Amino acid sequence: MIELGKLYLLPNTLTEGGYASWLAPIVTEITNNLTVFVVESDKSARRFIRGCTPKRPLEDIELHLLNEHTHIADVRALLKPMLEGKNVGLLSDAGLPAVADPGSQLVALAHKKGIKVVPLPGPNSIMQALQASGFNGQKFVFHGYLPIDNSARSQQLQYIQKGAKNGVSQIFIETPYRNVALISAICKNVDPMLGLCIAANLNDENEIIISKTVASWAKVEVDQFHKIPAVFVLGY
Repeated sequence: MIELGKLYLLPNTLTEGGYASWLAPIVTEITNNLTVFVVESDKSARRFIRGCTPKRPLEDIELHLLNEHTHIADVRALLKPMLEGKNVGLLSDAGLPAVADPGSQLVALAHKKGIKVVPLPGPNSIMQALQASGFNGQKFVFHGYLPIDNSARSQQLQYIQKGAKNGVSQIFIETPYRNVALISAICKNVDPMLGLCIAANLNDENEIIISKTVASWAKVEVDQFHKIPAVFVLGY
């Protein structure tokens, strides 16, 4: 009987490069021993592998795509190497795979097949933003992306603020080019006395982390957050 392979959940850096600084040595060690990867994009994956193991020939690596467009039938097919006894690395473009990123379907299927899932420690923008916010770290909710439609987004923000007022930190994200519009919507729809932390360009030399009341945010210029990755936290 063939021994099943393992599914390693490989963290990626939040910004390009800095692999030695931001990733634990165990991540590099395991990456160097894998020949099969399930990745969000080829380009990011090849950059990650070169950064972790620069002397390794990329022609020895087998890459399979898994992103928001992948059909469930194709996700099932990604189990094949593990069922044949090979270890596989699941890699996101940034941060932890399967956390606000593709991959959870593959992890769920691996559990159903008795494949051992091994999460590895690494950068996570959601938790780092919460840590740096100064808000409640005992109770929190992550909402992912808020609606694009103005009316639906306003309703969601009004719902979210109820949780924040009850002491539950509310975390959400946005596509970078819509950051400024989201901040404007927050200032229009959320209690001005609530706190808002914006954590942008995390782990980058241009990192910005500012936590103050919504009322204070309404008085400042926020164009600096246009087109940069950011995490938003509402709380007290």
